[in-house]
Amino acid sequence: MKRIAYQNLYKLLLILSNRFNHPYINQYKIAVGTTLLLLSSPSFSQNNPKKIEAKKDTVNASLVKPEEIEVLCYEVMVIPEDSLIYDIVDRMPEFPGGIDSLHDFMRKNLLYPQQHGVCVQGRVIVRIIVEKDGSISNPVILRSLGPNFDKEALRVIQLMPRWKPGTKDGETKRVKYIIPISFKYPTTTE
Repeated sequence: MKRIAYQNLYKLLLILSNRFNHPYINQYKIAVGTTLLLLSSPSFSQNNPKKIEAKKDTVNASLVKPEEIEVLCYEVMVIPEDSLIYDIVDRMPEFPGGIDSLHDFMRKNLLYPQQHGVCVQGRVIVRIIVEKDGSISNPVILRSLGPNFDKEALRVIQLMPRWKPGTKDGETKRVKYIIPISFKYPTTTE
């Protein structure tokens, strides 16, 4: 229980030390990290009173179980600006001709999947990424209506022309965009 509390405190200190460069935060981070190492050590465990006798640069591996080893190293990852994907930007991506053209495109290209006598209506929600050049990538189904409807929604997404890309601070950016695709059972008039 103590170890979990110290782990959470250590994670919090890592976040704080990444945001604020304050010497006290780093001192606490070192103290909590050392305490965590001691708590995870078998020699400090109440269930295992054996002491580990270590020679210089060696540890008796027979006393340490793999499940007792815990790595407390964190790697800082630098994400290149080009790979960032924004949720909201100053000017969101736009289908050529606007939202009305998008609806017309859907009406012309969307086919109702064959369901063998079953009348299914509803929406498939798809998340896409509009790239800097306006192309569409990584379509993901967020809400499914069934495998056939999902395939049809993805097929229509792949048919889309290039969009006007989104911009932030005057620069084009990669932006997530969510498209609801409605499927209505086709009515036949005779």
